Amino acid sequence: MFRWFTDVSSRLSGRISAMVEGLPLDSEEKTRLRLFMAFLLLGVPTMLAFGIYNCLQSNWALGGVVLAMATSLVLAWSLLKRLQSGAWLYRINIVFFAGMLLYMAFIGGDDGSKAMWLFTFPLIVFFLLSTIEGLVWTVAMFLGACCIFWLPLMGATKHVYSGQFTTRFVTVYIILAVVACWFEVLRRHYRKGMDAEHQRLLAEQTALQEALSQVRQLSGLLPICACCKKVRDDGGYWTQIESYIRDHSQAEFSHGLCPDCGEDLYPGMWKSTKLI
Repeated sequence: MFRWFTDVSSRLSGRISAMVEGLPLDSEEKTRLRLFMAFLLLGVPTMLAFGIYNCLQSNWALGGVVLAMATSLVLAWSLLKRLQSGAWLYRINIVFFAGMLLYMAFIGGDDGSKAMWLFTFPLIVFFLLSTIEGLVWTVAMFLGACCIFWLPLMGATKHVYSGQFTTRFVTVYIILAVVACWFEVLRRHYRKGMDAEHQRLLAEQTALQEALSQVRQLSGLLPICACCKKVRDDGGYWTQIESYIRDHSQAEFSHGLCPDCGEDLYPGMWKSTKLI
């Protein structure tokens, strides 16, 4: 069972990566979109099942809210494939998601269990949006939850939470918000380091390619005259070996005389004058 689950997860992850890589987005947007896709795969089926169940139980308000959230997620995905940045779509979906969570906190459920879904909010907004904006959304959600817990809302009938529940909720929510914020800061720092290292490697690769493009090497069979030592080039012309090597490499020649040729050209003078 575990192996089957692992195989299915790997296949889904591979398909998501392949789908995201083909979109015209930068690396940061692709990273966010991968998380959003994971949220879709996990959240949409759950929301559909939860919404249908509540509709069957004649809880039309909650069922309608949950189904509307699932629909907005699917519509957002269809639009994201055509956009360069999904920041505004993320914000719109976060507004729907926040409204759904606050409504669930308002009705409470059994012992306030529906309010527990608010713990997912910081984990999502810090990754989909920037650290500062994620903090603003997280604080706004916290204040909305506090209003539901402790303030009368224009005479509306809401779930009554115990002091013990609200104390635990506030403590856990703050801890999750701090952890999510810290992980996002670390992720961004690591991402910047990876981008800088990638740019450095690209610069080194470019420099290496430029250096290699300037290096020309002689290879293969080189026809050379056994008498005058001229070589035949690719065009069939016979040229001096110095000219051929100079034209086909980075080498330059400085002329001198070897000891044997020096004795032949200047007999009796070579060793005394040290001509080279």
